[in-house]
Amino acid sequence: MIARLQRSLGARILQLAALNLLLLIAIGLAASGIRLPRNFAELVLQAAEPRLQDVARRIALDVEHTRAEDADALLERYGAEYRTRFMLARNDGTRIAGANLAVPEAVKHALAGPRRGEGRFEFRPPPEKGHPAGVPHQRSFPPTAPPDPQTGLRMPQTPAHLVSMGHGPGFWIVLRTPIRFAGEADIIAGSLLVVPYGLFRDPLLFPLRPLLWGLLALAVTVLCWWPMLRSLTRSLGQLEHATSEISQGRFNTRVGVTRTDEIGRLSAAIEQMAARLGQMVSGQKRFLGDTAHELRSPIGRMQIALEILNGRVSDAERAYVNDLKEDVDALRHLTDELLLYAEAELKERGGGAQLAELRPIVDRVVARESADATIVVDVPHDTTVRGDARLLERAIANVVRNAVKYAGSAGPIVIASSASPRSIALTVSDAGPGVAAESLERLFEPFFREDEARNRRTGGTGLGLAIVRSAVEACGGTVSCKNRDPHGLEVQLVLNKT
Repeated sequence: MIARLQRSLGARILQLAALNLLLLIAIGLAASGIRLPRNFAELVLQAAEPRLQDVARRIALDVEHTRAEDADALLERYGAEYRTRFMLARNDGTRIAGANLAVPEAVKHALAGPRRGEGRFEFRPPPEKGHPAGVPHQRSFPPTAPPDPQTGLRMPQTPAHLVSMGHGPGFWIVLRTPIRFAGEADIIAGSLLVVPYGLFRDPLLFPLRPLLWGLLALAVTVLCWWPMLRSLTRSLGQLEHATSEISQGRFNTRVGVTRTDEIGRLSAAIEQMAARLGQMVSGQKRFLGDTAHELRSPIGRMQIALEILNGRVSDAERAYVNDLKEDVDALRHLTDELLLYAEAELKERGGGAQLAELRPIVDRVVARESADATIVVDVPHDTTVRGDARLLERAIANVVRNAVKYAGSAGPIVIASSASPRSIALTVSDAGPGVAAESLERLFEPFFREDEARNRRTGGTGLGLAIVRSAVEACGGTVSCKNRDPHGLEVQLVLNKT
């Protein structure tokens, strides 16, 4: 399935569209001055940091109006609101309020270590508190945010820090936060720790609304692109199927694509090409059959004339007449096979509505061809296939005759059948030497001989197996062959069931 998707044009178009979208997003971020994240944690924090900073500010302001003994309840309410866990802790890792969790050493290290842009917290009380304006309680680095107009707390603009753990709570997020409880003047240099139950289940890190908008954008993209991709791939699939059928000699195949674009014009051109090829091939086959048929009469007269001549010549001249008779007999045999081949090629493919009992056909072939070899038959008597019985008998006879000729003395020839839900496979196996691997695909070509040195006496005309293929295909089946292990040849005829 994965390999098929990798070869699919639609999948490639979607991959290219996704790559194009990612590149456009990257260019937009670069143009707006946003730094691209270096890892997944930085990506998560970069997207969630505005929300984290806002929550940290809200908690700090609420803590300002909350007594220390009520801080646990305050953080519990925030935890229920955001479905996560909050903890206030000193920068040495000591818990102040919130979730009662043991702070890991890695988080303590993150709390103690300064980060770029971070300074000490500063608190400038309002004038009505009795403190001189502009005099801080603690000295600090230059503030990065203006003080809150009501509390005087300056919220540091330091980036959130995510610590990944291998056990216990998986992630801890550290946010520097000034802590001052109601009724107390001193500010504690501490941090807000956010401990999600799960990185992808935390609405603070992954809010549902942006996700829904992203899914909506994805759905709109699919709705816009899918009809075109589906139509395109379906049309290309029809073209692929049609050209495959045409390559098998079914020139009456129609593509069935009704489009007005380039693919529609291509399908029309393919149909025209197939029709033209069908006319040319049909004309050649008819010419071949007509020529073979017309040659039978003069060859017959030549045979009669040679028989008469054989009775009138001397014994010294009779050897020449016998050689001529052999040549004329070979010519008659060639024209007969050419006629049979042309007849099978001109037969309409598919087998029509004819049904044939396979076992009687095999029995007749074995009775004729088993004189010089042992043939074992393993075909059930109730096996019925679709096809012309005469063509099937001719095809099976040629295969068996070929096996007897080249492997009859090497062992028994086995004719067996096996059934599948939609077809019957008839195999003819021998124990002979087999054929060269590079010749397997060409055995069914007309006039092909595996050994170029063979002549008509040693290798036949080269039409026997070509007739087999034409006859089987005319019955709507297929034929193939393979070498057996350790030696031998197996020819398989696959025929449609009723």
